[in-house]
Amino acid sequence: MFAIINNVLTALNSSVDEKNTVFFNKLEPSKRLMRVETVDDLRKETDMLFNEIIKYIQNKKNNEPAWVKLINEYIVKNYSDISLNVEKIASILNLNVSYISRTYKKYNGIGILDYIHSVRLAHGKSLLQQNKTVAETAIKTGYSDSKALIRAFKRYEGITPGQYKSFN
Repeated sequence: MFAIINNVLTALNSSVDEKNTVFFNKLEPSKRLMRVETVDDLRKETDMLFNEIIKYIQNKKNNEPAWVKLINEYIVKNYSDISLNVEKIASILNLNVSYISRTYKKYNGIGILDYIHSVRLAHGKSLLQQNKTVAETAIKTGYSDSKALIRAFKRYEGITPGQYKSFN
């Protein structure tokens, strides 16, 4: 249980901010779990820890700026646009690139560019499963050419699109 909770807290605390650090320090999962004496008490304490973490995340999500959701929706609708990037999104929202990048990552745990790639690659995988070529897939998912798709695929998936196609 210690390992599971520590893994969850580590993942949630990947975007370092003072409020997260204060919350996680206050949570004291190790101390709380060390106090339990029975398996039933362990289950109850674990449930309480997870409930506190969920409540904290939900509260944090409720406080996120409305434009964070707009960015997600815009990316999903426009992932195939070859010119889609952080600068374009910031310009559309009339916000500073650095500010939206930092704030977006704070609320989503990943950067805007990483999210763009994840959406593009999800659609790319679908196209590859439909026996589309790597070149066709690249164009339909917003990459400039097959080389760009291959680089992104290797970076995020650890394999090439061709290898992905042969596995599926």
